[in-house]
Amino acid sequence: MLAQWNDDLSVQQRTLDRDHENLLSIFNRLDDYLLENNDKKLILDVFGELVDAMSDHFWREEQIMRIVKYSGLPEHEAKHRYFERQLSILLYQFDIDQRKISVENLRVLGNLFLTHIVVDDRRMVQEVFSYSSIG
Repeated sequence: MLAQWNDDLSVQQRTLDRDHENLLSIFNRLDDYLLENNDKKLILDVFGELVDAMSDHFWREEQIMRIVKYSGLPEHEAKHRYFERQLSILLYQFDIDQRKISVENLRVLGNLFLTHIVVDDRRMVQEVFSYSSIG
């Protein structure tokens, strides 16, 4: 398990916090399933769920940042693409049956995602929502 959602992870924006909580829950479920050596199809389904949820969340954030012309948009988008690429690599590793590597790398990616929330997303939310009516 990576972490349990708590107020320390909040960016103080309801929609994004719900997304983050959901993504963390999926990360944790995938971590559990990989450790328990569950059925490969089940694990692939959860990988797919994580990819979809992450893609939806990143799209939502990027739309907000574009609307208000967030100054850090290029860097923030680059970090989102990084997460998407790394998740694709994990999926590939799992698919060729390197579960141990997948578990270790999933945790590294999950921890980077948590850092992204509390550093990058908080910075973005402070700028974006300080002068807009989005929320």
